[in-house]
Amino acid sequence: CDVKVNGSCGLHVHIDAAGFNMATWRNLALSYKHLEPVIDRFMPASRRDNYYCKGLGHVSDETIRSARTVNELKNRIGNRYHKVNLEAYSRHKTVEFRQHSGTISFTKIENWVCFLDRMITFASVGSLPAGIRLEDFPFLGEKQKLYYKLRTKKLAV
Repeated sequence: CDVKVNGSCGLHVHIDAAGFNMATWRNLALSYKHLEPVIDRFMPASRRDNYYCKGLGHVSDETIRSARTVNELKNRIGNRYHKVNLEAYSRHKTVEFRQHSGTISFTKIENWVCFLDRMITFASVGSLPAGIRLEDFPFLGEKQKLYYKLRTKKLAV
């Protein structure tokens, strides 16, 4: 199809969130915030913190934990231009992940979608602590951990 991407492109993934309870929303926001430094290392520099893909570091853990509704949590995070976009919920009943770079690589897309799916499944029962290392992500198998270790190494050069 002669498709091309460049550094201004992003892969935005929407995942159905219609069945999420508030604990899942809070766990997801906390986990992504805590994983963000690790995720940043396996993303290109253009997707680490730009206007259309801002991080969650500006939101305190307590601010996330005290949110009583999805709308309240969304307002605390900010507009849709964040790595995790909760505004998508009111419009589509999804949570949108905006951090991945644009790609036509099936391997990159497959690994990212699996990562997000497993992280959300984990968020239904708990959140991950700050400072966690890639090797300790409980929702990734050894194959996925190796994939992301190699991506981190490649993007560190």
